[in-house]
Amino acid sequence: MSTESPEQLFLRFLAEGDEAALDAVFRRCSPGLRSFALGLGLPRDRIDDLVHETLVTAVQRAASFEAARPLQPWLRGILARKGASLVREEARRQR
Repeated sequence: MSTESPEQLFLRFLAEGDEAALDAVFRRCSPGLRSFALGLGLPRDRIDDLVHETLVTAVQRAASFEAARPLQPWLRGILARKGASLVREEARRQR
């Protein structure tokens, strides 16, 4: 396993397109994101999808990632917004 931090791996992916670095970011960050989503009370059956969507969005919005900041809080912010959208959609459907 690489000794690089998730931030370093993400930046390497962005700079070089290194897909192995991105895969390592996903493997390292996914468990923490799943735990965070559970803590938010998001539907258990949607957590894996939300984590995947979060990581896809992170790649799409990579330009907004500040290299001097930690990656996990940025990812948790994306996940929290996605989770809030999911909860709103579910509430609309139930009305």
